[in-house]
Amino acid sequence: MKNENNITLSDERLTEISHLDEKERIKILEKYGRKCGRSHDLAGQAKKIRDQAADKNNLDLLFSLYKEKAYNNSPRLYKKGAVIYLEYHQCGCSLVKAGKINNPFFCHCTRGYTKEKFEALFDKPVQVDLLESILRGDKICKQAITIIED
Repeated sequence: MKNENNITLSDERLTEISHLDEKERIKILEKYGRKCGRSHDLAGQAKKIRDQAADKNNLDLLFSLYKEKAYNNSPRLYKKGAVIYLEYHQCGCSLVKAGKINNPFFCHCTRGYTKEKFEALFDKPVQVDLLESILRGDKICKQAITIIED
């Protein structure tokens, strides 16, 4: 994966990034994730679903529509109270699948990827927390997504 400066993201690049402050490392990886999300037009897909909602301010309705249309009502996307959970039972990243990345810190990339689609869906900022990660040795990847209200 390349960023705006055509820097290839690899385990060597992740090692360089690992020497930075944790907040800065996470910020860099989130940018990569957003760029990857843009390459898959995640925001565009989410906005199309948002446009179908009768009430674009009804967050529960938007979530239900998105779950139905983007995730085919999969149980791996669910909501408990105000928190949305997203689970993957295998890593979906093509760089990990290809064996180009195996550094568990790379999982912060998915925070940007997930923000890209859910911020477009809700038209609000979201916070994404990584609860579990296959690269870290967990059985699944699990994220908690919280909408940040004004």
